[in-house]
Amino acid sequence: MNQPDQNITNQFNQDVDSSVNNENPSLSFDKKINKLGNFSQNMLRSIALWRLVGYGLLFLFLMDLAEILIPPRFLNPQWEFNVLGQIVERVPIPLLAFILIFYGGKYLRKSWENIFLAFASWLTLFIGIFFILAVPLGIVNSLRINKQAQTNITNKTNKLNNI
Repeated sequence: MNQPDQNITNQFNQDVDSSVNNENPSLSFDKKINKLGNFSQNMLRSIALWRLVGYGLLFLFLMDLAEILIPPRFLNPQWEFNVLGQIVERVPIPLLAFILIFYGGKYLRKSWENIFLAFASWLTLFIGIFFILAVPLGIVNSLRINKQAQTNITNKTNKLNNI
């Protein structure tokens, strides 16, 4: 065990011994409350780091989304079905990003973050509506793909029969 870990262990053991042998139990309770307060302050300091990681994940997802959507081939059922599948496959990334961005509420936020937070709240609503509306689109696209495949099979068998 290295020196800092040994010091922490010794301090913890001393605190436990003093709280057990202490004649004034409220004093040990106050120490515990102070330690808990210090711990919570340290956790609050890490909020900025978590938010930065969330913004980074959201940025990377948006770049990935642009790569999926470009070039657009609307009205092509295979492309639409593939795009929906790829977006659904990547849902955990923006979900985790939004969790990290929203973490801590309005504590230690810059003014631009408050504006972005309002925008992000509405964005999550629209993303949810998009996924609800994507269900019928996926069903229609799968029916269109099935119809195209049947037509291709019929055309190829007719060509083989004509030979």
